Amino acid sequence: SGSDDETVRLWNMLNGDEIKAFVGHDNAITSVDYSHNGAWVLSASLDKTLKMWDVSEQGGGPVSFFDKPSNSWMKVRKEIATFVGNQDGVKEGRLSNDMRFVVSGGMDGTVRVYDAAINTAMVENRKRGSAVEIPPLITLFGHAGGVRTVCISPDSWRVVSSGDDGTLRIWDLGGTGTPQKQGHPLNCGGVSYGPYGGVRYFSN
Repeated sequence: SGSDDETVRLWNMLNGDEIKAFVGHDNAITSVDYSHNGAWVLSASLDKTLKMWDVSEQGGGPVSFFDKPSNSWMKVRKEIATFVGNQDGVKEGRLSNDMRFVVSGGMDGTVRVYDAAINTAMVENRKRGSAVEIPPLITLFGHAGGVRTVCISPDSWRVVSSGDDGTLRIWDLGGTGTPQKQGHPLNCGGVSYGPYGGVRYFSN
């Protein structure tokens, strides 16, 4: 779960106990998403970023330590990586089933697509106190207002987004990125792909 208290928390569904909490965002968290393999959690926030967390690690915030070679204090950050580039708060973030992509829907009206690959260098850099920041691979423009929700197709080749402009847009990640546009009379409060590729949505 993600909260206005800026934390990501993991819970035991059987007894309701909190397992751990991750700290690192600087504003309210708007969405969380588990990776298909259960190893990672993606969080989106009004602080304009998304963060990837390793659920096998201890919770908490950054841990300070004194690095003798550099004769300075360093921090081990809890997040594996931070996805940057949004110019306003991020309303939703999603991981593709194959872990190739992270997709964000932002209040700046954009859909941004990131490389989600987590490699050893990122983990080692984080342990040395370096913040791992990942810029978008693609930025998709088309909505005339904030993007409320995004969802990635089961085959990871399409993204559907809904926005304050009353439209649903389907983006082809393997092609030109030109969206197919479908009108909606009200703000769309949620959208998802069915298991066979059909789009489902609901309005506020």
